Amino acid sequence: MLKLSKQLLSILILVTVVFVGLGIGKVSAASLTRAIVAGADDGYQSNESLSIFNSSNTYGLTGEDDPGNSTYSYNGWFRFTNITIPQGAIISNATLTLRTTTNTFGAGTNYSMLYGVAEDNHVAPTNTGTWQSDHALHTTGVAWNFTQIDAWDSVLTSPNFAAAIQPIINRAGWVSGNAIGIHWDENMADQDMSQGWVTWNSSTYIEPQLSITYTVPQCQDGSDNDGDGVTDLADPGCSGSSDDSEISQCQDGSDNDGDGVTDLADPGCSSSSDNTENTATTQCQDGLDNDNDQATDLSDFSCSGATDNDETNPKAQCQDGVDNADPEDTLFDFGSDLGCSSKQDNDEGNTVQCNDGIDNADPEDSLIDYPADPGCSGTYDNDEYNIPPGSSGWLISSTFDTGFSNGVKINAILWQGTLGGGSPNYVRFQIASSNCTNGASNAPTCSSGGWGIPVEGDGAFIGSDGTASTYYSPSDANVSYVIPTDQHNNKRYFRYKVELYKNAALSSPEVEDVVINWSP
Repeated sequence: MLKLSKQLLSILILVTVVFVGLGIGKVSAASLTRAIVAGADDGYQSNESLSIFNSSNTYGLTGEDDPGNSTYSYNGWFRFTNITIPQGAIISNATLTLRTTTNTFGAGTNYSMLYGVAEDNHVAPTNTGTWQSDHALHTTGVAWNFTQIDAWDSVLTSPNFAAAIQPIINRAGWVSGNAIGIHWDENMADQDMSQGWVTWNSSTYIEPQLSITYTVPQCQDGSDNDGDGVTDLADPGCSGSSDDSEISQCQDGSDNDGDGVTDLADPGCSSSSDNTENTATTQCQDGLDNDNDQATDLSDFSCSGATDNDETNPKAQCQDGVDNADPEDTLFDFGSDLGCSSKQDNDEGNTVQCNDGIDNADPEDSLIDYPADPGCSGTYDNDEYNIPPGSSGWLISSTFDTGFSNGVKINAILWQGTLGGGSPNYVRFQIASSNCTNGASNAPTCSSGGWGIPVEGDGAFIGSDGTASTYYSPSDANVSYVIPTDQHNNKRYFRYKVELYKNAALSSPEVEDVVINWSP
């Protein structure tokens, strides 16, 4: 081939554009081929001694030269100019095409790597130093393993190395028309083989060529891809120039905010160009608790759907101010009627023991619900069991941590609830304290004893005289019992034990809360 033909090929730009009919013509994909256009834009370099830098030969080398006492690596480099690809374009394919030479030596598989040079507008190296600087700017590498060809003018085409080109096109400083640098490095260990390839300086054979296939993102292609009358960054569907879809949320056919409606049916969409579905102004989609009932939007009983603009009505039974139970229990709404699990509960009917038609007592007493069962204080009572006359029961609390490492002083104890039938029913307490969370008596080791194990000292449940045989016995509910000053001092942890006793009264004591006063 004559040099004139080579130059003509170098000037020729091959660009293929594929049009896809979407009602509007738009560039979907394009391919571009560039050839080396100057002798200084390709060559090879020795990687070990850096003694070889050549951009004037008619051939280049990629591989290794192992003469026996030392090894030289040969690496090719290329600069392709006028790469008219816009910043942010999506690179789907990139290949390097070379012509082989008989400068090839050795046989078998040549293992090599292709890299891009991470520069906005690559300048070809002029010596070993500038090549080495470029070498430090490698992008993602792609392996190129091939069988060497020791012949003139055979075509050698690389695999797709788009992964090495994409980082360059994505650079903030990249501008269409800039130059791209490519390094072709050997990737072998002590092999005596190298592939010879034609450079621009050859007057006979075709110089190296770079082919790239790419797509321009919709948000910079100059087309109205979604037919909404606006293009590219002026389209609200575009989040940036690299965005490959102009379609906004309000025309994409998806329920983007999970409210059960899509696109223009969604109250959050003001038009098809609106790019957010979640800006609804209806009460049932605004994220607010508009009626202060501890529920928002579709979790509120009053909301029939996302387009409902009234979060207040209709009200659920458990917040309507009406005693809906049958038979009426004179209690209504959440917080009062035990049939209500929340304000959104639409069934106020009680399912508590004293209104369920079942004899829940253990052992069964053949009496059912209120008022037949004396264990029931009303239809809202959820405990049908009534302690038998002359019986008692007790409970031990979990461990309380005061948070003070030096301990506290326990001052007093009181309880809230009712004595039931009154005296001689009683409610009384014992308290155990310790500086170990497990109630042990040998802090800080905390390996001896435990809650309720000893009869005195740390961990023991004691009463008014400091022994396990007495109790702290408030005379009634809401009556404070003062703890003797020499008990439970300087202890961080404590538990209480409460005992309830029922005499012959018709109803048993009920303890709703226990209050212990302490000070550091």
